[in-house]
Amino acid sequence: MASVKRKVIEKIDAVWSPDGLDSCQRVGEKILERLQEEDKDFNRAIGTIVKYTREGRNELYGMPFSENGGKIGSCVYIWCKRNPETGDYDFLTEEEQEIKQKLQTKYFGDATEKQILVKAMVEAGEISKEDAWSVLEEMTNMNGKANFMGFLKEIQQTLHCQVIRGTLVNREVERLEFNTHEIK
Repeated sequence: MASVKRKVIEKIDAVWSPDGLDSCQRVGEKILERLQEEDKDFNRAIGTIVKYTREGRNELYGMPFSENGGKIGSCVYIWCKRNPETGDYDFLTEEEQEIKQKLQTKYFGDATEKQILVKAMVEAGEISKEDAWSVLEEMTNMNGKANFMGFLKEIQQTLHCQVIRGTLVNREVERLEFNTHEIK
């Protein structure tokens, strides 16, 4: 008999949104529903199922932004909208992306340039790799919750919707064909 974790992993790709945009939380909730439909006595906490979903996502698609990906694809985190009626995730439009970019710059400055500067400081030995995140947080005004929460509040008020971090998976046909038998 397959472990609960294996059962969760076996359902991830089938439950994950066909357009690739979803989250481990939402997928975990759907998987829990399916497991309870299959077995009325199934009793696991949603936190456990979401944890297994996250671990399964890493196995199937790799860690977000990793170079190697997983058994059947790769994934990245992106900002997206949550549809309040369906709970589905929607991509930001071009106009919404521009608004998000302007607000990011307002709250955090040009984070990309600052990331490169921090990397150069580490490479030059001016700061340790362990200190790099603290330096970047300070340079981008991300230290403390206020700026980040201010950014989220303003983007949600401006776009009139809930904006969240979603995971966009890229199912890679060549990996899918080669590795599907290994998932189980």
